[in-house]
Amino acid sequence: MADNELPEPAKVELTGSRQFTSWLHEQKASLAFTTYQSGKLFLIGLREDGRLSVFERTFNRCMGLWGDAQTLYVSTLYQLWRFENALEAGESHDGYDRLYVPRLAWTTGDVDAHDVVLPGARRPTALGFKTDEIRRVISVGAAP
Repeated sequence: MADNELPEPAKVELTGSRQFTSWLHEQKASLAFTTYQSGKLFLIGLREDGRLSVFERTFNRCMGLWGDAQTLYVSTLYQLWRFENALEAGESHDGYDRLYVPRLAWTTGDVDAHDVVLPGARRPTALGFKTDEIRRVISVGAAP
């Protein structure tokens, strides 16, 4: 492989337990999580017909994730991304009640951010860890 080629993305297989979809339905919940090894952001929920829906996107070393019903922040190797739900209340897109689109990205350099925390104000803070010690704390400007 040449120096400028990206490695083949890791293959990921997700399997839910027998009652997972009914639990999501009962809780009226969806899940979002990241995987460091495969560099994926996953959004897990239910389709209109009750079947499991798995949506994933690839980011270089995505780890940190913070979210609420309207906003997601994702930390990656060199960036902190802010995604916003583009749908109005009651609106849907292809059967989904949320459509998160990128609205802002801060390029930080290699800070190895593992977590995203939003203190009182809506200002994201990316925390980087190396072994159990805090290595860097990066506070970015207030989100517009």
